[in-house]
Amino acid sequence: MIEHGEIDLIPQEADGQPLRGWAMIRNLHAPKAAYFYDVAERITDKAIDELFRDLRRQAIEPTQNLFRHDREALDGTRWSAICFAHHRNPGFLDPPPRVKERVYGFLMLVEHAGKVAVLRSGLDLTTAFKSKHLNRIDAERVEAALAHSDAIFEKMRLRNLSPSKHVLRSKMLESEDLRNVVGPAGSSRFAPQGYTLRRDDGHYTTTPSTGRISQRSDTAGHEELVPWCVGMIEELENQNAPVAPFLRTFARSVSLATYGDRLQPTFFSVNTALLAEELLDEHGPLRLVKEGEGGPVALSHNETAAVLDTLGPSLSVRTVRKELRLEPTEGRRRTLGKLKINKGRISLRSLDLAAAESLTVEHKAAALGQDPKAQSLRSYINRESRFIVLFQDLALAYIDGALYRDDGFAAGGDDLLRYLITERALADAVSEKGGLTPVQTTFDPTSVFGVVVNQIARQDDVLLCDDLSDEWADFIGLNTTATPPTVSFYHAKHKGLSLGATPLHEAVSQALKNLGNMALPESEMGRKVASWRGVYTKDRVTSAIRRVIRGDIATVPEAIGAVRSTPDMMRRAYVVTSSLSKQRVSDALADIAAGNPPSPHFVQLYWLLMTFVSACSEVGAFGRVICQE
Repeated sequence: MIEHGEIDLIPQEADGQPLRGWAMIRNLHAPKAAYFYDVAERITDKAIDELFRDLRRQAIEPTQNLFRHDREALDGTRWSAICFAHHRNPGFLDPPPRVKERVYGFLMLVEHAGKVAVLRSGLDLTTAFKSKHLNRIDAERVEAALAHSDAIFEKMRLRNLSPSKHVLRSKMLESEDLRNVVGPAGSSRFAPQGYTLRRDDGHYTTTPSTGRISQRSDTAGHEELVPWCVGMIEELENQNAPVAPFLRTFARSVSLATYGDRLQPTFFSVNTALLAEELLDEHGPLRLVKEGEGGPVALSHNETAAVLDTLGPSLSVRTVRKELRLEPTEGRRRTLGKLKINKGRISLRSLDLAAAESLTVEHKAAALGQDPKAQSLRSYINRESRFIVLFQDLALAYIDGALYRDDGFAAGGDDLLRYLITERALADAVSEKGGLTPVQTTFDPTSVFGVVVNQIARQDDVLLCDDLSDEWADFIGLNTTATPPTVSFYHAKHKGLSLGATPLHEAVSQALKNLGNMALPESEMGRKVASWRGVYTKDRVTSAIRRVIRGDIATVPEAIGAVRSTPDMMRRAYVVTSSLSKQRVSDALADIAAGNPPSPHFVQLYWLLMTFVSACSEVGAFGRVICQE
């Protein structure tokens, strides 16, 4: 049949009559791929009839049904299916012209044990039917159904959980067995979005967040598809199936909707670490503005840091008459804000913090006071989800607008401890760089800079102070005599002891954005060598400390070239801080493993440091944090 210059193929019997009814359903050959849902409200004959009628009403110029079956019985299971042709606008033409493209749509529902499998092509469930009758299935149940302990993962699509702009956002991995090529350092900050695995009964692909499961096989008819859907539903019902240990090395993104009333918030905290990246970083996109006597005034770096300090304390979450109230963790009980948990996000209904109300967030690209999208700091924190919520389930954390599950963290987070190296001299540090005088030739031994030079980097035969220039690190060290030779970037910071992320944020951010420079690109060396020819100057005080701490400026280019040309050159990125104690971190992790809730600030710290380690692994570098004992 030809319509409007199109060829429309309708399957026909030998006598030229179109196939219909049971005859046509036997021509169905579809892949074993379905979306699985929990039934929210009982599905009736009337509901299926309304669904199929709505599908035809919403379609453009639908043909007669090639087949339609409403809640047919097969071995105790109900199945429904519909198929018809319809027009749609070509996706590559805008606005759509009179010409339409003809497609054949197919939709099939299999009902079993309180769940529904949906197989489709060219048609989809209506919004009304889905919202009334179906709930998205828990992603963890999809994982348990497919990722058995003996499963071999062959392909995986990953998204980085860190909101930092300096890290790899996503990646695709593929191997005969990913367990042999993916280490814990490279996986810990990535959440699987979808994966392909093989088991004894075949190859499967799934996207847990959408409930989609497919099996690699030949296409099948309805009499084979229905039992396949039933089999998958029964696997989804198995609550005790152990998940593959390989999958548990990842922190997984999970849906708020799947947890529902089971979510019991315990603590709330503003994500000051991420706000610091946006507001304090030299290249950060935002600024804080206050209203001065003569008009809007931008806050200085120190004033902004002070504001973030006031936002730092965590608040407890208490349920009062179904309200989630934010209250101080110590002192007089009073309501400082309220949370609301929706299906898609957690929002701040209120936040009574003076600093958050009296200040405005603006984009630096706009003239001061002229940003049309300016908003109060409180509104910005809410709209951009710049906060963390913790729950009674210690494996869960809501961070920057998404809910994550990290079983490794709840089990004690031993992975983090492996990347902490202790240096006793950091306990004596009282400043970052120490005081400077014109006659000073070395950094104060009680400064973090002094500890780096005298203790941590003592094996480097070339040591360059790169601070306060177009810096890649505070110090760059070369060990040209080691086998293999090493390049080390040292990022040093001094703060009081803390189990929060804020004291470390600046150093980690600097380390992340300079990972590419650890290759010592030849095109940059001329400029960098020139910057190392002088002495160290800070706050207009020119000292007698040579920027080439060890080595000879005349031979530095040659040494860098020799190390760069070594095929097995080793790169190490060190964050050196006096603000962290490995023992205190170990004690905090032990408390978590014992079932005690962590503070939101410690969760920030854990995620920040594991992000740093993971990002280093992505570029073939070794990331370590050197801290107090």
